[in-house]
Amino acid sequence: MAIIYVTQQGATIRHIAGRIIVRREDKIIQEVPDFKVEQIIIFGNIQLTSSAITYCVIVQRGKLSLKKKNSMVIKQR
Repeated sequence: MAIIYVTQQGATIRHIAGRIIVRREDKIIQEVPDFKVEQIIIFGNIQLTSSAITYCVIVQRGKLSLKKKNSMVIKQR
């Protein structure tokens, strides 16, 4: 299982066609099949699309939690 750390300010995390995609300024930074993702850890000014949040929270029955200042962890239960 993969843990995705996103630290690049202004990046966007999307869930499209069974993949978690991290983009910044129209460039794909990272792309991982969704079934391989265990956690997504973000730091700072990162955007999550509604489809990414839906996948992480509803489909994978995860939870959103705040860890330290300006970071969030999306984790499967």
